[in-house]
Amino acid sequence: MIKALLFDLDDTLYDNTGQVYKVGKRHALQAMINAGFPLSINELENLFDSLVEEIGPKYKEIIKRMCEQNNVENIEKFQKISEEAYTTCPLPEIKLFDGTIE
Repeated sequence: MIKALLFDLDDTLYDNTGQVYKVGKRHALQAMINAGFPLSINELENLFDSLVEEIGPKYKEIIKRMCEQNNVENIEKFQKISEEAYTTCPLPEIKLFDGTIE
């Protein structure tokens, strides 16, 4: 018999931003560089972060604008590469916040 259901919202039980988002984002941006995107990881990360601040977390639109601003063709290719890299990124063991009961 099920006695309880628990739903985790990001940053409720563990630090999603620090443990998952940042690692996944960097992995996705590195995949874009490996596929030929013409910026360094630091340049690409700064551009990504500035676009998130400007338009919010609209992932495909961010990648589109990054490509347009750098005269990179085949936007769909970079959207697909980065999305696949983000979703398949190997993550370290996720640590729960102090005081969280497992």
